[in-house]
This record gives sequence, C-alpha cells and structure tokens, in this order.
Amino acid sequence: MNMNQLQFRYRFCLLIISTILCLGFTACKEDDANEPEIDNTAIFPGVDERLVSYFLSFEIEASRRGYLIDLGELGVTGVIRPINGAGQVVVGRCTFNEEEPNHLVIDQAFWESSSNRLREFIIFHELGHCVLYRGHRDEQDSNGFCLSIMRSSNAVCRENYFSTTRTTLLDELFDAQFVDELKDED
Repeated sequence: MNMNQLQFRYRFCLLIISTILCLGFTACKEDDANEPEIDNTAIFPGVDERLVSYFLSFEIEASRRGYLIDLGELGVTGVIRPINGAGQVVVGRCTFNEEEPNHLVIDQAFWESSSNRLREFIIFHELGHCVLYRGHRDEQDSNGFCLSIMRSSNAVCRENYFSTTRTTLLDELFDAQFVDELKDED
C-alpha cells in the first residue's frame, strides 16, 4: 500500500465513524424528544419545583422510620419568596390558617445564599410543624449543640445539622413520642 492508499483508507474510516456517531447522536436526540417530561408540580401541586426534591426526601426519611406520609395527598404547598419578619430574621414559615393550611414559605434571600444541607434543615423543620405538628424543642447536649431539628430560632443551643448528625436528628424528628399517630401500621 502506498501513502495515497493509506490516506484514502484513513479518511474513509474517519468518514464511516463520523457518520455512525452522528446517526447515534441523532437517534438519541429523537428518543429524548419523544420522552414525556415529568411535571414535578403534579407530584406536589402548589409546590415550587425547587422544593420538590426536599419534599420527596422528607417522605423517604419518614418511610425509613415507619411512617407513610404523602405530602401531596395532605395538601401541603410551598413557595420561595421574600418573608418580612417583624424585626427578626425569618427564613421559613408554615402557616396553619384557613386561607393557607399547611403552606410552607421559604425566604428568597435565605434560599439564594444557603447550602443544600441548610435548605433541607429549614424545610424539614417547617414540615415538622406542618405535617408532624411538632413544636419547638430547645434541649441541648453537654457541648451546647441542639438535640432537635425543631429548635426555635432564638434557641440557646447551637445548630448541629451535619452529615455526621443528620441520621440522629432525623430519628428525633420522627420520634414516636412526638408523632405516634402517623405510624404506618401496614
């Protein structure tokens, strides 16, 4: 084989490989275009799509502890918008009134400046009020760390929601002494 034949063969192989790759990518795009989009708001009507993964996580954590909680069925709604706190910083709120029963509001500025861990902490805290009917609990350990996600905003204990303490704090959130009536008996 001379040099021209090698170049021809090389270019021919490149053309075949490029054609196959283009057809493969085109086929994938066509398949993706035919896939129905999942409407996250259908899972949780009235819930900002940015909150959906946290709502799902709450349900999963509840089920791991024996509770069957369907936030969509319970009609829990949630939005992210500015919260005006009369003289104090309010990053989340759950309302219980007739106009907005079990309505979660997360402050826009808090949302934009917070980590996923801190967002989860606040959303789970507010869902603790809305769904588990938990009040605040400000007990602390000997090092001054909070023993509950349900601590008040002016608690004397220090936040303790880290990857190393998450499981323990979620166990406390769903503790049977506080939420026994929601226990899944099946």
